[in-house]
Amino acid sequence: MKLFIRYTLAFSLVSYLVFLASCAKDKAAEPTDIIDTVACIQPGQTITYTGDIKRIMETYCTDKNFGTCHQSELDSPAGTPGLDYTTYAGIKEKVLDGQLIARVFDPSSSLPPMPPLNTEGPQTLTDCDYLKLQAWVDSGAQE
Repeated sequence: MKLFIRYTLAFSLVSYLVFLASCAKDKAAEPTDIIDTVACIQPGQTITYTGDIKRIMETYCTDKNFGTCHQSELDSPAGTPGLDYTTYAGIKEKVLDGQLIARVFDPSSSLPPMPPLNTEGPQTLTDCDYLKLQAWVDSGAQE
């Protein structure tokens, strides 16, 4: 009888361990936040203001329907001087002085984030637009 109980206990223990080991392998794939950079930026593609960034600025920053902060002073007398993102020169200055990086890429910055949450336009950049903007800044913000 004692032998039977020992075998039963041993069998139960082995079965339990096998069960636990099999559960560890059956986990569902964890979700990832990986962005398909190849679909967004083609291998060898150079991101430029004229080819890529101007459209992003028009979508999030310079559309007159969303406000007057980043238009040229000619187009919008209420626009903020020095914040004309309708031209390469206007946005390049903000790349060089670090404000674009702080406001778009650094959530711990003391400056308010861009695009602002109170805008009537898009309040967040798409992943692809964010990647393009980051790649542009990282590569020297070419025109």
